Amino acid sequence: MRKRIPLKPYEAHSFILTVIIFIIPCLSNAQFIAKNPINGDNPNEYNPYTEEQGTADYITFSDIGRSSGITGYNATNRYNASDWDSEEFDDDKYFYFTISPQANYHIEFISFEFTSRRSSTGPTQIEIRSSIDEYETNIGNASFTSTNETSTTISLTDDIFQNITEPVEFRMYAWGASGNTGTFSINSFSFNGYVFNTNCPVPSVATPIIGSNEINCWETGIVYTVEPINRAEEYEWELPDDAYITTGEKTNSITVNFGEESGNIIVYGKNSCGTGPPSPPFSVNVEYPVIYYHDFDMEASEHPYIEDPFIIASKLSNSIWSNSTGAWQSLVGINGAPNFTIAADNFEDPAYFLLNFDIAPGYQLKITSFNFMRRSSPTGPTDWELHINNIYAGSGTSAGSISFIGKTDVANETSSITNNVSIKMMLSGATDERGTFRLDDFTLYGMVDCIPIVADNPDDVFVCDAYILPALNSGNYFSEPMGKGQAYFENERITESQTIYIYAESNETTECFDENSFNITIYPAIRTNPIYRVEK
Repeated sequence: MRKRIPLKPYEAHSFILTVIIFIIPCLSNAQFIAKNPINGDNPNEYNPYTEEQGTADYITFSDIGRSSGITGYNATNRYNASDWDSEEFDDDKYFYFTISPQANYHIEFISFEFTSRRSSTGPTQIEIRSSIDEYETNIGNASFTSTNETSTTISLTDDIFQNITEPVEFRMYAWGASGNTGTFSINSFSFNGYVFNTNCPVPSVATPIIGSNEINCWETGIVYTVEPINRAEEYEWELPDDAYITTGEKTNSITVNFGEESGNIIVYGKNSCGTGPPSPPFSVNVEYPVIYYHDFDMEASEHPYIEDPFIIASKLSNSIWSNSTGAWQSLVGINGAPNFTIAADNFEDPAYFLLNFDIAPGYQLKITSFNFMRRSSPTGPTDWELHINNIYAGSGTSAGSISFIGKTDVANETSSITNNVSIKMMLSGATDERGTFRLDDFTLYGMVDCIPIVADNPDDVFVCDAYILPALNSGNYFSEPMGKGQAYFENERITESQTIYIYAESNETTECFDENSFNITIYPAIRTNPIYRVEK
């Protein structure tokens, strides 16, 4: 039960201005309901074309066909047709698809996805309609100008496309060809959704998850919710590997503590009939926060530069900037006065800028990436190389105008740093001693946490009469968790069955601790009466 204390990313000193598919009996085992990749020579010779079609279980499908108002046209790997030359919508010119659920099943649609292609004189407009309202409503439409293959997705999440128990026909109308030989083809398609057993319906498809998708490492108390799922008796959540739910498990609103891993959050409903379809994956990007940021807005009148940074994580202190020339200039920064950069001239190789700061006892630092703005004068240093506690972290070039290098991951791992940090920026390539190098908005990303401590973790004990507590390498004995209750000591005699807790705490801070427990089971000693031999 080790406790890791992630320090708030912007906790600073007082000077700071204030997709998975689940296979179950009541649910089809695929997300597609009906599809066809449309391969082969001249598929248009069939009406409808049914080769290579795929359907979910409990579905009957007509595949793709065409109305009498258009004419099949030869093409490879395409269901192609001509005679789309109406200037406006024409209800006699369309492709069609008929999907039917079998008895005791119903469909909940999600989308219709297809690829298509037109010839240079082919139709420029399409529109999708359905038999649900006698083809009155435009479900979705698209315009085409290119003759390249195009991918299109039409949403079918409206209520009218849910709980479908009767056959439904979808039609794709096209018009606007500049001549009757202009062609339009469907090259592949997929109707997507789920098929349910009407007599034992599982929960409906989960709606999109609501919550934050940009998270700091080890951030806690982040809430995620989903709209109540129809027919759900409980909710099952999937999280990145090192994240966990603190409250709300099995409900539609959870509170999550994160670790260091990015990933997807998914939720789905469950009931006595089975598991419903999952929500769309909700992508969470977990980033290390800013632990140090200096904008150098206070004029550098002395060397070293000890003005407080704008951001410095708790447990870090004593920021000091120095350089190899022994003096600073303050030049106007990116935003103009009164903002400044920190700058120096009179460089002789090897030259450097140096940042030092301290880490509080009992804590350690991990630096994962960095960013800063830089600029050299025409004769100033052309190259920089960054080292963190003598470990190479990255390198690059300077610039003629002040600009960011961009957030850059450290080239080598820099973690478990204790006591003091030394960050040296080596500068080279100056051609004149009057050349200057400016530095602004220096930023470090990472994490400060307590140095791990590990309590002893003995196995459970089963003994007769009594147990003598052995010496511990780490921690102390207590009768209750978190170092509470009665304290026990080495060589103490335990005569009653109980749980003993071993609590270890950092010498420098109570924020870092570890705790384990073990059970002692005492069996009473068996006492027997002495046996006397009787002489005859």
